[in-house]
Amino acid sequence: MKKLTYIGIVAALLSSCTIAYDFVATNNPIGTKVGTSQQKYLFGTIPLKSSENNGSDIQDAGYQTACKNGGITKVGLAETKVVTNGFVIKTTTTVYGN
Repeated sequence: MKKLTYIGIVAALLSSCTIAYDFVATNNPIGTKVGTSQQKYLFGTIPLKSSENNGSDIQDAGYQTACKNGGITKVGLAETKVVTNGFVIKTTTTVYGN
């Protein structure tokens, strides 16, 4: 019984769960360009530093950053996804457009 409980606890801690998903559509065509931005929080409150630029920047999961990363000037579709594993909450914004 202890082994089964231990396996259940480990599985719960290592599992990932999407807790929110949202998308926004505009009248612009979806286009061929894709831009993403991402932000991670430890325990939902402590922002983690970016792994890019030697960790000197706080991450940004905003629409404007995603557009900049994809070279997009006209947004056709934008989606936001929030995933957690219990310790780290990751927000990813993906923008499609031209």
